Amino acid sequence: MVTVEVVGSETHELDVDGTYADLLDAVGLGPHEATVLVDCCSTAGTRTPTSSAGSTGRESPALSAATTPKSPWLVGRLDFELPNVGAGPDPLSLAAFATDHDAIVLLFQRDYHCGNCKAQLKDVAERYDEFTERSVAVVSILPEPKARAREWQDSFALPFPLLADPDADVGEQYDQPTRFGVLGELHDLVGRMPQTVVLDTRDDALDAHSIHEGDSPSNRPSIDAMLGELDDLFAA
Repeated sequence: MVTVEVVGSETHELDVDGTYADLLDAVGLGPHEATVLVDCCSTAGTRTPTSSAGSTGRESPALSAATTPKSPWLVGRLDFELPNVGAGPDPLSLAAFATDHDAIVLLFQRDYHCGNCKAQLKDVAERYDEFTERSVAVVSILPEPKARAREWQDSFALPFPLLADPDADVGEQYDQPTRFGVLGELHDLVGRMPQTVVLDTRDDALDAHSIHEGDSPSNRPSIDAMLGELDDLFAA
């Protein structure tokens, strides 16, 4: 018998023999709607909460192009200014930077140690001419101090801006997803998920065209998917 307490709702006594996903299903919740925290007793008798399953707390997109239409939560709060250790001005004001481009792709990264983040930036750098020939700029945002962002730039020599967001203020501004509840909020490498936002910047405006919220560290749009989304934007 397992006791399941749904915060803000009811407590259930369940006879479930399966995974944490089975527990969520038994109380009518999906894996994208909740975080499971398990209280277990160690040999010393202390209670240790450990994150065991869960997600961002909202549905993540699952489309072939890895994008969804623009979201109303982005409207009116798109501009920001952050230190830049990559190509372009330092600090970088997004609204000012947008005046030289028809679109901007924002890549919200997870953590300094994230291997998937580093691989994504290397892939984009190798094909960056395919973005620039479309008058598109890629801007990567790392939730780390400027000194740590500079270490990435020194290693990868990225041909596009790499911004330091040490307090993850812009990540929060853009609702970058996290998982595993409080634990995920405390440790970026555990909880912070990647996010890609395509902004239409024609007419010197910032307009959220599409967003991809990763529900795992590797869940990111491919380079071809990003370029395809940009072509769809310009063809519309």
